[in-house]
Amino acid sequence: MTKPSPSLLSALAGALLLAACGSTPDRRALYLPPPERVGERPAPMVRVDLPSHVNHRSLRVRATDQRLRPLRDEAWAESPAEGFERLLAEQLAARAALPVASRVEVRLSRFEREADGVFRAIGHWRLRDGGTTLQSGGIHFERRVDTADGAALVAAMSAAVAATADAIIAATASD
Repeated sequence: MTKPSPSLLSALAGALLLAACGSTPDRRALYLPPPERVGERPAPMVRVDLPSHVNHRSLRVRATDQRLRPLRDEAWAESPAEGFERLLAEQLAARAALPVASRVEVRLSRFEREADGVFRAIGHWRLRDGGTTLQSGGIHFERRVDTADGAALVAAMSAAVAATADAIIAATASD
């Protein structure tokens, strides 16, 4: 049996490399956009805990109660928890007069588009100053997202962050 020539092997390797490069689409990097108004007040420290299956770079939607499906062409530019923290801090700085040393803690048990096509954010928030809880409340946000499109998912997630900011602002305004 004859051995293939080195130039033939090089040509085949190059062709395979080019074919592989051409078949992998570029992933669109998504992030939660900043609020329309930027605050002049200092932003509070915000800490967000998300379920581990949600808090990583690939966008996923729930295909069934037991199975997640990644959106192949889209990925987060930052982790979802970091995006939520940044956007919530920016919204609160733009719209609320919170105590200077305060921090906001958010813990979500759900933050995803579920198999029924509804995006849900469910959890609790606390406004703290040192070791003292100043205010707290629940988060229950739902929005229908009929397509498993990254832009629609980001819009629903941004709206959930805005609703969380609204709840915190409403609770602190009543003091």
